[in-house]
Amino acid sequence: MFSKGTIAAFFVVLFCALFFSISVVKSYKESSKEIAGYKIGILKSIDHPALDMTTDGVNKTLKNELLGVKIISESAQGDTALAQQIVQKFIHQKVDLIITIGTMVTQVAARQTKTIPIIFGSVTDPVDSGIIANITSPEKNVTGVSNSEPNITHKQLSFFKKLMPNLDKIGIIYNSGESNSVALVSKVKEEAKKFNISIKEAIAQNTNDAVFVSKSLLNDVDAIFINNDNTALGAIKGIVDTAMKSSVPVFCSDIDTVELGVLAAVGPEQYKLGEKVGKMVIDVVKNKKEIKDIAVEYSTDELYLVNINSAKKLKVEIQHDESITLIK
Repeated sequence: MFSKGTIAAFFVVLFCALFFSISVVKSYKESSKEIAGYKIGILKSIDHPALDMTTDGVNKTLKNELLGVKIISESAQGDTALAQQIVQKFIHQKVDLIITIGTMVTQVAARQTKTIPIIFGSVTDPVDSGIIANITSPEKNVTGVSNSEPNITHKQLSFFKKLMPNLDKIGIIYNSGESNSVALVSKVKEEAKKFNISIKEAIAQNTNDAVFVSKSLLNDVDAIFINNDNTALGAIKGIVDTAMKSSVPVFCSDIDTVELGVLAAVGPEQYKLGEKVGKMVIDVVKNKKEIKDIAVEYSTDELYLVNINSAKKLKVEIQHDESITLIK
């Protein structure tokens, strides 16, 4: 037989457990309801392998952590006017947060809303492009992950020179309408002096132009370098095919292009970059962090890739190095 005191204590413990369980369930339901009503707009500058991989990394991270959140995905297809229309559509749809993949769409979104949180991925230089002024404590409604850590240009040129010791002239194809590309060309030209490499520029306003202007470089350069320019990256297969016919190698900052015939690339793992963006979004949605408290990050997961088949065709000898990943 249990004493009256023991029975009373049992019911007190049972009541407390039930009360706690009800409170947890209620809190979970309220939290779930809040997340379930949340809407996120994702906007890419253009469709190409690098930005697609970044977007995949974002989506996978969000789907694992933010069940019930509605995600609306769009591509500006390299068109600033279309980007403006999509951002306005996001605003009209009352999205709670905007994810931008690429510099151009981030600039557009930042101009059109000062209240909706914006988290970017694959922006080369968020300061020089006028998106933010303070990377450690963003003063606006924008933060994110850059795809270009400060020393990446030196690493790229050093690697390319290692593969081709006689590399003296590099042609760069870029869209002068992309502010990140203009800044990068300037950076490459300055860094190239350290390697005694001269730079020849070719401007392309669209992907068709990019393939066409590549032909104008072939007789004057030892290699072509496509460096985080969305227009040129959108035409990378055509550029590679054209250059290879003249035995001119193509280098790139986008590691995913090596499978398309690019000789070598040094750049971030775009999927992991997207994962970082996704984690920032989770901090805002679930952990209620404010944009001003989320510093801009740089992608540090860099890979050095070489296409073996392209190297053989171009008669480029690849020295064994454990830091290099070889792709067929």
